[in-house]
Amino acid sequence: MMCREYSREMWNNPVDRNRSCAILSKVLDRIGANRMVVGHTPQERGCNCACEGKIWRIDVGMSSGVCNAPAQIIEIQPPAEGSSASSHITVISAEEAFPKGLA
Repeated sequence: MMCREYSREMWNNPVDRNRSCAILSKVLDRIGANRMVVGHTPQERGCNCACEGKIWRIDVGMSSGVCNAPAQIIEIQPPAEGSSASSHITVISAEEAFPKGLA
């Protein structure tokens, strides 16, 4: 189901992006999911999403042998009960969670 193409921070052109997002939408529909979370392709800009939030790329390359980037996580909160909104996603970085001197 997962394709490295979904992990690109920037596509070569809008046609590639639109094709990838269309394939992703079909996969998600088929398995009854709203979004996909992927790793193993370091993102230089940190955790990010594409395809209108349907794909979340969370590998920030925090290993010293990769990018030595600060840790980041995504927090997925369900919508408020009775709300028609979708879940809320927040990116939390190590610096925000543990300000200098607290880590």
